[in-house]
Amino acid sequence: MEVTFHIPDDSASRVAAAGELSRRALEAFALEELRAGRITEPQLREMLGLARIHMDGFLKSHGIFQEYTLEDFEQERQALEELGSNWCGWSSPIPADPLPDPDRPYRASAGCF
Repeated sequence: MEVTFHIPDDSASRVAAAGELSRRALEAFALEELRAGRITEPQLREMLGLARIHMDGFLKSHGIFQEYTLEDFEQERQALEELGSNWCGWSSPIPADPLPDPDRPYRASAGCF
């Protein structure tokens, strides 16, 4: 879909001076649609042509932060614990300090990454 809007001449030069007016307008529109709940993050990514890896940084740069509660953390911790022993070389339960021994080379288990 193509959308066109009119900007008065006296304002056009000021807003165009900041560069890439079309892209800025698209991003502003898409972010507002996300905030209003009319589109999802995957739809926003598609609208803007962003790779998934860039999405979090893009949202943060525009003041939109993911909600991550203590309950979310606990659910993830329990899910990892349910995977059982030898998940990525860790034994269950997950150790308090998962940093590898600096004197021993780290080897990830197959399927961890």
